[in-house]
Amino acid sequence: MEYPDGSPTELRVGKDKPSAGLSVSRPPASFEFWRAILSVLQQTPNCLYWPGGGPVIAQTFVRNHLPATMIEKLGEPILIATPEQIIEAIKKVDGQN
Repeated sequence: MEYPDGSPTELRVGKDKPSAGLSVSRPPASFEFWRAILSVLQQTPNCLYWPGGGPVIAQTFVRNHLPATMIEKLGEPILIATPEQIIEAIKKVDGQN
């Protein structure tokens, strides 16, 4: 996958059950990519997290389905509604805020 800004991205989706998993290697700077990730979060019971950060969720009920150990290690999930909120959460971890 390649975005208009030239960012190459590798996207892997699990094959088991609906939303078995999603992995992104080298996420692009493209705003459209983050809009697509938000759409996935809004339509599936998943969370998004990354090294040192997250989780973010787009549906409140998802929090109740996250493993307690995940919340202990990554912190309380942040409810997001826009791509900008995802980008800001990532920037906070990267120290870009």
